[in-house]
Amino acid sequence: MRAKDYENSIRYYQKHIAYVTQEWGEDWVEPDAFLNLSIAYYENNQFDKMPAELDRALQYYQNKSADTKYYYALYEQEQGNTKKALEWVKAGIEDFYLGNSKKKRICRRNQTTVCRNAL
Repeated sequence: MRAKDYENSIRYYQKHIAYVTQEWGEDWVEPDAFLNLSIAYYENNQFDKMPAELDRALQYYQNKSADTKYYYALYEQEQGNTKKALEWVKAGIEDFYLGNSKKKRICRRNQTTVCRNAL
């Protein structure tokens, strides 16, 4: 997705998820695939398709994913649901500090953890 070719990214993730699901079952699909598909939907302005993939990502992340909750907040913001968006942001920050994020704490200074690039 770094090339910003979101339409091809969407097709790739849809195909990957369908293949793994057909061969071994949905629970064998990496949760990142669902999250990345929802991110591609977001970047391609296909907001209505995000919730299903975010729900599946959270299901397989066992509801522990700062990144997924961040994108749920972006989805809610796009829908005009500022209050729900803020709730997702707070939940995502909590997950981040619990270590449930792709970005981990980066440095330690004087026995105090300093985090950059939180969400």
